[in-house]
This record gives sequence, structure tokens and C-alpha cells, in this order.
Amino acid sequence: KDPLNVRLILEDYEDNFGIPMVEGCRLDYYPNVEVGHWQHRNTYINRKGSLKNIWLHNFTDDRRFEQIWKKPQHYLEEMIKNDAQVWFGCDFSTFTNYPLPVSIYNVYRSRFIARMWELGGIYCIHPVQWGDYSLDNYTFDTLPKGISVSVHAVGIPFEDWRRGFDKMLEVCEPYSVFLYSNKKFAENV
Repeated sequence: KDPLNVRLILEDYEDNFGIPMVEGCRLDYYPNVEVGHWQHRNTYINRKGSLKNIWLHNFTDDRRFEQIWKKPQHYLEEMIKNDAQVWFGCDFSTFTNYPLPVSIYNVYRSRFIARMWELGGIYCIHPVQWGDYSLDNYTFDTLPKGISVSVHAVGIPFEDWRRGFDKMLEVCEPYSVFLYSNKKFAENV
């Protein structure tokens, strides 16, 4: 057993606390179908036999994609075997009431899995997490400028979300931003 995935340590740690640096990608088209990663095996692989032209996301409770952290190589192999091309990375929680080390660990896990899958040939749209100001350096500075990123707006007051969003735009200078939210929230952005 290796619950921290120490055996899978990647070579390219260049920032604070050894958070893996990701490459990212530039995408400006939308998927034919977007579905939660936790649903894909039953819904799409069994019915359609492939994940081609389907973007998988992880905007849900951490417990639903914790399995990816526990067995990242297994799920990478499954994605490749089923023609997955685009994946919204794991958006592990960074709530403002979390202790800072827990939030940093969750950013680490997000970047670690994404980098591993990038090396496996999957296009990753990286989630940008933020909580309070103390987390900004660990979330924004661990992404290259000019890539496609994803953000969510579920369960956060608009003013708090907007502060982090504006900071992310300033620091990351993203190529494109994919927003996961309800329609009313999206209309205010």
C-alpha cells in the first residue's frame, strides 16, 4: 500500500512545497458531452464503448473522486483504454475554514494527478482552486500562464468567488476559462 503515492513521485517539481508543475493545454471548443468522472464507467463506456468526444469533470464532492487519488495509474490506464482525450482535473476542496496545510495538500493532489495524466497523453484542463488569500501562491503560481483552466462556482458567495477569479485572471492570464456553475451565477461573471 502507498496511500500518499510516494512511489509515483514525478521529476518536475519546481515550486513551493514540491507541487508538480503542469503543462496544460489550450482548448477553445466545447465538448459534445460533459459528464462527471464518477459516472463515466456505467454511463458511457458500457453503453457507447468509448469516451471519445466526452469531457470528464470532477466538480463534485471529493469523496466521489478520491478513488482517482488512491489508484491514479489504474484510472489513467482506463482513460487511455477507452479513448479519453480531455479531462477536467480533480478539484480537491480548499475551503476557507480548512487549515492551510490541508488546502495545500489538496492543491498538490490535484496537480500531481493532472501531471501524471498529462504524461500519459490526456489533455488536462486544470482546476484553479482558491480559498482565502493565504492559498493564492500555491494555487495560482503552480500553473503556467496562457493555458485553459477550469473554475467552479458552487457553494461560495459571489464576492469571495470574484476576488479569487480576478486574482486568477491577473496571475495566470488563462487562454480560456471553463466555468462550472448554475446559469444565474454565470450571468453575473
